[in-house]
This record gives sequence, structure tokens and C-alpha cells, in this order.
Amino acid sequence: MNILFVSIDGDPTYVGGTATIVQLMAKWLRDNGHFCALGYFQKGEHPTLFFEEKILLSLDNETIMKEFNAKHEFDILYLTQCIGIDWALLRRCFPKAKFIAAYHSRPMLMCPTRRSLSIFLYGNFTLPSKLKVSLYWLFYPLYRKHKQTEEREAFNRLAANCDALQLLSKGFIPNFLKIVPSFSEKRIFCVGNPVVWNTGIDINDIARKEHNVLVVCNANHPKRAHLMIEIWRRIEEDVRFNNWTFTFVGDSIEVQILKRKALCKYHLQRINFVGRQNPFEYYRKARVFLMTSSFEGWPMVLMEAMQMGVVPIAFNSFESVYDIIDDHLNGIIVENNDIDMYVKQLKWLMCHEEECMKMGEAATHIADRYSIEKVMKQYVVQFSKLLSHD
Repeated sequence: MNILFVSIDGDPTYVGGTATIVQLMAKWLRDNGHFCALGYFQKGEHPTLFFEEKILLSLDNETIMKEFNAKHEFDILYLTQCIGIDWALLRRCFPKAKFIAAYHSRPMLMCPTRRSLSIFLYGNFTLPSKLKVSLYWLFYPLYRKHKQTEEREAFNRLAANCDALQLLSKGFIPNFLKIVPSFSEKRIFCVGNPVVWNTGIDINDIARKEHNVLVVCNANHPKRAHLMIEIWRRIEEDVRFNNWTFTFVGDSIEVQILKRKALCKYHLQRINFVGRQNPFEYYRKARVFLMTSSFEGWPMVLMEAMQMGVVPIAFNSFESVYDIIDDHLNGIIVENNDIDMYVKQLKWLMCHEEECMKMGEAATHIADRYSIEKVMKQYVVQFSKLLSHD
């Protein structure tokens, strides 16, 4: 098969999880005899070095796009960027290819929250940008309705133009069908993300982990990082946990705001903000991993933590959490927004060391369940099935 991945022009060091998954997929496919190239809509600040052949997908570049397709005769376009794109241009340039819209998030009508708009104002925006965001905040109900109307229209264009839709979890299918009720469920297939690292932790090292709770995130508005600070504040109030520490890996404007709140308002003593770091060593040392997101697609940090024997606690705010965590076997799932129960379950883990270690050991098996080999064989089956329907 010849496959064009439509994604971001950048490597994982500089861009997010989608680029990481795309490169894992492309490497496996190349190693198994398939040709892979990259199509991108915008030149990246740090262009990818992974893909040897790539093409800019723009109206001005239409002739070169057609020549690129004539050279490679692509069978599949795997579009991780599938909202708000020029479908007609792609159809003209790749007329024989099957289009897979790979929606790597929770299907929903997106709109920044009022809280996130407030945080944007702390950024290095120009005065016109600040005025624009201020107007969005002031007329938020109208802004929200407008943004969600745009999102719904984009989903409808996706449905009209793709040959198949990939979601990360079967749990997301009802969400998508609420947005596009006319879409045939037969055109949907679900494959979760593979684990990223080819290494893990020795089972014997789980017993030697430190009394440390870990967060790895850059605290954009869906992460609800302010809840993590509130949760840890309640832990520090309980003298039973004076030997436990909290580590926050990641940075953003909101992280800096939360850091001031944690240290200056709450005067928390055992919280450590370390900024952007390679999280590997922090996973190796930590016992418990916190996730408080309002929604996720398929959170890679959750898989990374579990692969390293860190027991996750997450809200059931996204359907794919049940594909990753088996409640009270390899992690804990808490009813969304129930902060009291979240704190109670975290304290239970911190008090029951033996049970925590058993769950940490069970968590490492995520690497077997979602190995790159197993996940990619699912993709090949779906790709082959789609191509056989000519």
C-alpha cells in the first residue's frame, strides 16, 4: 500500500502526540513493505526529518500535488487533520485514493471556555488580539453558539467526503452520531493508540518507587489542572501523608498561574513544579498518576504512566478511559466532577501500599495490550477492507 499521512509538519520533539502516533504507524508500515509520505497544510517551525518525502497541501501547490500523486499513486490518505480542510482540493489531486478521517479526539462541538479565554489574556498578545478575546468573553453565549455551528458544519463536511472514519474508541461512536446522525455506523472503525515507548520498568522496581504523586501536562483548559492543585491541597492538610510529595511536569501560562496560587495563596510545601522535562525518570519514581481532564481522546501520558507502573486515577469524563483503565485492577476511575471521591480514592491508594503496588504491576500490562504490533495489525485489516470495496 502507498499511504499519505495528512498531519503536522514536525517531529515529536516539537509537536504533540498525534505526530508521535503517525510516525509510529509510518515506521511500522515502512518496515513491513509499505510506502509512507507526509502531506501537511502548513510548514512547521521545525519541519519533520522523519518523512523522506512530503508535500504541501495547498491550492497554490495543486499542480505539484497532482505530480506527487502520479509518482506514488496513493491508495490511502490517512487524515489526522480532518476538520476545516479543503476536501475538494484533495479529491482533485488524489482521485483514486480512499480517504480515512482519523479523528484523534473525543467527538464533540468544541469551543474555548470562558476560563480559557481569561487565561489567553495573560499571554503575549497584541492589543488588537486582547480586544478580540475580550469581546469573545463579553459576548460568550453568542461566541459559543457561533463556534459550535462552525464545528457542526465541519463535521458534516467530513462525513460527506471521507470513505471511512476512524475513532479511538467504540465509546465515541454515539458522540459522533449525535453530531452527524445521518452517518452510517458501518463506515466507522475504532482503533486505540499504541504504547509509545519500547521499554518499561522492572517489576521489582515497583516496590522501590517513592511516595510521589505525579502529573504530566501543559495545563490547557481541558486538563482542569486547577483541580489537581485543589486535590493536593486537601492531601497536604492530612498529616498522615507528610512523607508524600507532588510533582508537576509541564509548563504553560496556566501552569505559572497555578504555581503562584499553590505556593503563594495555599502555601503548599510538598509540591514541585519542574517545568517541561522528559517525563521518563519522573514516571520511574512516582507511585500515583493524576488526570483530571474534562475530556481526552486517547491520552498518551496515561499509557506512559501505566507502562512505567504508575497507578492512574482519572475521571470518567471521556469514554476511552474504560479502554485503558480497568477500575481497581490497574487504576481507578472516579465519577466526573466528584472531587471528594477523587481525594478519597487517592488517599486509599496512599494508605494501602501493597494494593497500590499490585495495581502498578497490573498497569504495566498495558504495553502488551496495546503494543505497536497488535495495533498496527488492526489498521492493516481496516485498510485492506477499505481497498477491497472498490
